[in-house]
Amino acid sequence: MRDTLKQLYDIEPIALIKCSDKVFQIKCENESYCLKYINHYDDGKVLEKLKALHIDYFTMPIQTQQRTITPTYQNKIIRLTPWIQEEYLEAKDIKLKYYLTRIAEVHQKSVFSSNVSVSFYNETAAHIEELQSESLHLLDKMMEDIERLDYKSPSQWYYTLNYTKFIKSLDKSKQHLNKFKELTKDKSTIRQVITHQNFDYNHVFISKDKIISNEKMTICSPVFEITSLFEHSYFGSIDLSGCLKEYFNKFSFEDYEIEWLLALLYIPRIKFYPGNDFKNLTNIMQGVFMVKSVDELFEEYKK
Repeated sequence: MRDTLKQLYDIEPIALIKCSDKVFQIKCENESYCLKYINHYDDGKVLEKLKALHIDYFTMPIQTQQRTITPTYQNKIIRLTPWIQEEYLEAKDIKLKYYLTRIAEVHQKSVFSSNVSVSFYNETAAHIEELQSESLHLLDKMMEDIERLDYKSPSQWYYTLNYTKFIKSLDKSKQHLNKFKELTKDKSTIRQVITHQNFDYNHVFISKDKIISNEKMTICSPVFEITSLFEHSYFGSIDLSGCLKEYFNKFSFEDYEIEWLLALLYIPRIKFYPGNDFKNLTNIMQGVFMVKSVDELFEEYKK
């Protein structure tokens, strides 16, 4: 790897520290870098836009001497960025608010409208209907399986107590989808922004004013940013709807976008793991919390 780094970036490491299966810290004499294995090539369009808009909240990938940003090493795609020293800050609510404020600024600065085909929104609605159908099938099958049991585990009891809540959430998803269909039946444009779609508390460095792990950044609807935030993060006692005020105060959704978002968020996404009752219980609790958070988001938006 040392020879490859010299050839690609003209840097001479004095130490290579393995942080995980995908991440290495590359220590050089005067500075350090983060080398990460990723799963796709980057054409540089997002980086180009970030530079043009003077947005510097993210750790930017370093170009090779051949001016690429995702070269290969041993048939794997790699990405090199500056190393950001870990900071110890347990105030997750502060990190979340900081993240949402910065993401809102990025969306505000990068937003533009583009044309879409006549079938785009019909296909989007059809995809959401497919997700709804899959969710209903999973919810009903799990309920049927539990009802056959003489003895129910803690996670199974907890699921039966919240089954109706999940079905009602799915009904709300369908209601918002119908509104989305109505609002987009004659629509031929879509708003797009630069999205991050990789929130994690460990990716936020407030003292450095930086957000790391930006390999998933892409240009698409802001709906997918907030959907990703809900789907891939567990917020526990944090008031997510309250934190989202920081976002919506800076970047407002159009009516069709909020209906699109709610149609997606109200779909229960609960996974079940045979033989792992603790994990099942955690996932069901996350599902219950998500329904509550989406309800709060909807009420906040109505205000």
